[in-house]
Amino acid sequence: ALSLTQQGKYDATFLWSFSKERERYFYFSEPIITVNEVIVGLSKDSISIERYEDLIPYKIGIVSGYFYGQAFNQASEIYQLKLYKALTIEENLARLLAGKVDFIVGVPEALSLMLRQHYSHLAYGLQAKTLIIHQSTYHVLFSKASKNVHKWRQAFNRGYAIFKENQRIQTIFRDVLQGRYDPY
Repeated sequence: ALSLTQQGKYDATFLWSFSKERERYFYFSEPIITVNEVIVGLSKDSISIERYEDLIPYKIGIVSGYFYGQAFNQASEIYQLKLYKALTIEENLARLLAGKVDFIVGVPEALSLMLRQHYSHLAYGLQAKTLIIHQSTYHVLFSKASKNVHKWRQAFNRGYAIFKENQRIQTIFRDVLQGRYDPY
């Protein structure tokens, strides 16, 4: 989606975090949501993770190509953290459930949603640890290569302002997390 939108084959794509590289090709909407990426484990474990050094003995799953913040990058070098790269969030979650990694880095709400959609038969869930790895804002990206970019961006901003004013955005996100829009 990102590549095709960057080429101008689509006018916009969502939800994406800000990066200098993306700024070359896209205009960003105002932040739609702010999320914390944290260390996530299985709810059946009772391990406390409050500092980066607490991660030293564990295998940590990350997604290749994702940016987890400068502090995480520095800590992984300083403490020689054992990082295992997956190609997707889904693969990372599957590795956690299979016991191939002890923890994964991710957004707890999104991971819980995936767990509910794909692994509802499990008797346990996920547990977010105290350590916040990275905070990100997510945006709609509008392709600079699109001839309609300003029209769509203005239309989106007008509609989003109405949703925001009516607090409809919070309701939608709450409903998504509770499974209201799940297809099953």
